Amino acid sequence: MTSTCGRPLREVSVRAVKCPDFIASFDAGRRRGTAFYRTGGGTDGEQMLALGEAIELLSTDRATVGGAAAGFFDALTDLAGTAEPDLRMVGWMAFDPGDPRPHSSDFGRCRFFVPQITVLRRGDETRAIIAATGDKKPEAIWSRWCDIIERPERHHTAASDAGSEDGDALRVRWPDDERFRRSVRRVIADEAVEKVVLARRAVVEASLPIDVAEVLRVLGRDFLSCTRFAIAAGGRTPVFVGATPERLVAIEGRKLSTMALAGTTRCDDADEESRRVAEQALVDSTKDRVEHRYVIDDIRQRLAPICKDLDVGKIPTIRRLHNVSHLETTISARLRAGSEPAEVVDSLHPTPAVCGVPTDRARVMIREHEGFDRGPYAGTLGWIDADGNAEFDVALRCGVLDGRRATLFAGAGITADSDPEVEVAETRRKIGAIKRALAEVCRE
Repeated sequence: MTSTCGRPLREVSVRAVKCPDFIASFDAGRRRGTAFYRTGGGTDGEQMLALGEAIELLSTDRATVGGAAAGFFDALTDLAGTAEPDLRMVGWMAFDPGDPRPHSSDFGRCRFFVPQITVLRRGDETRAIIAATGDKKPEAIWSRWCDIIERPERHHTAASDAGSEDGDALRVRWPDDERFRRSVRRVIADEAVEKVVLARRAVVEASLPIDVAEVLRVLGRDFLSCTRFAIAAGGRTPVFVGATPERLVAIEGRKLSTMALAGTTRCDDADEESRRVAEQALVDSTKDRVEHRYVIDDIRQRLAPICKDLDVGKIPTIRRLHNVSHLETTISARLRAGSEPAEVVDSLHPTPAVCGVPTDRARVMIREHEGFDRGPYAGTLGWIDADGNAEFDVALRCGVLDGRRATLFAGAGITADSDPEVEVAETRRKIGAIKRALAEVCRE
C-alpha cells in the first residue's frame, strides 16, 4: 500500500549551491528533520544529501519499493511540464519488511520520501533540487535549509571535547555469542537449506557521545572504495551509518548492473605476501566457491523474468577491503519492455548474500534463530529519479549510533561445510571495520 502525505507536488526548482562539507551538513540537518547522506565509492563518486520530506511516499510496515515508486511517479503528474530529471525519491527498506512480528527498529520496515532539498555533487558541479508542495514556495524551503547546506560549521555541536583519558574509551559486549554458535550448528544440520546467512551484534559503549560526523570521515578514509551512507529520521533519533562494499543494483536507462559478493577471508593490509596467500586460499576454498555460486545462480534466476542480455562474469575476482577480501562477480543485463527499476529492487532484495538459499526457508530460520530485529541492517537503501534511473545498496559494515551507544552488525554465510568457530571469527572481523572507526573517534 502506498501512503502519501496528501500535499500535491507543485513546483521544482534547481540552483547551483555551495556545500563545502556534505557530512557536516548531514550532521546538522538530521537534528532538524529527516536526513539521508550517500557517497559512491572512490574519490569521484556522486555525493548526495537529502534533507526534509516534501512528500512521504511510504511509511507502512509491510511494503515494497514498487509501492513507493508508484506514489513517486503519480506525484510527478501534478507538475506542469517535464519533471527535473534529478528529482528523486530516496529511502530505505529493512532486511525483512514482511516480518509479521512487531518491529523494534527506530527506522521502521520501509520508508521512502521526496526530499524537500536534494543536494548533488558530480565532479565540480553542486546543485540543489528543491521540491515544493501545497502553497509552499521553493525560496521559503531554501531559506530554511541554506545555512545548514552552505555554512554547516555554524550548526556544529561537538560530541565531546576529548576522548577517555585512560585510553579505555570503548566497552564492547557480544550479546549473541552462544546463540550464534548454536544457530550455526542447527543450520549445518538442516538439510532443507543450502545456505543461511546468520548475523550477530556487538554493543559498544563509549565514555562520551559518539561523534557521527567523525565516524563517517574515518569510514571514508579507510573504505574509500565502498559506498558510505547515513540515515536519520530527524530530531534526537539514532543514526544508521555504514560503508558497504555491496551494490544491490544500479540502473541507467535500460542498462542494469549488479554483483555477487560472497566468500570472505581475513587479510592484513601491512603484509602483501600474506594477503596474497590468503586470497589464493579463498579462491581455492570449496566452501567459499559453493557459497558464491549460490548467490550467482539465485540472482540469475530472479533477473531472468524481467531482464534480457544477462551477462555474468566467468570467474570471480578478488574485492579488497581494509581488513578482508571477498569473491566478487559482476553481472549486467538490460530491462525487458514493461519492467521497472523498482521491480528489480524488489526482486533482488534480499539477496542470498544476506539471506540464504532457498530464500523463504532461510528467512524463516533467521527469524527463528537470530533473536533480534535486524532493522535496516542487510536491508537496502537508495534512490530512483524522475527518468527511472536508480541506485540501491545493501546495508553492510554498518551500525546504529545512539548517543554513547553503538550497535554494530555482521553476518556470515552458513553452509553444510561451515565451522562455528570460523564463522564467529569472520563476523568479528567484519564488525571490526566499524568498531575500529569508533575506537579512533572516541580516543581523539
